[in-house]
Amino acid sequence: FIQWAATAALRGPQEPVTAMVAEFAARRELVVEGLTRIPGLRCPRPAGAFYVFPDVSGTGLDGASFAERLLDEAGVCVLPGTAFGERARTHVRLSYAASQSDLEEALRRIARFVDRLGAA
Repeated sequence: FIQWAATAALRGPQEPVTAMVAEFAARRELVVEGLTRIPGLRCPRPAGAFYVFPDVSGTGLDGASFAERLLDEAGVCVLPGTAFGERARTHVRLSYAASQSDLEEALRRIARFVDRLGAA
């Protein structure tokens, strides 16, 4: 049955796939541009996947501290970069597999959180 499903997916209508690819591209742009505007964050544009991997070292925090405090203080969940290797200790991983409105809210919360770090 899995092979039949794969065949149907490849031979069937491709419009839903095209729409999904366009939606994820829009979400990626929203998140990359939003994070790039926040002082202290550097966010390269990923070529694939559905997450970004910004460097947060400009905030004065490492990825683990940033992730923990962001969750506790702003209610936004990201993974510390060290989950992907010690070399990524100044990074966090943020998925953009969410609605654009949820991503916009997350970006607002992240911006306020980083702004408060600068005021502290």
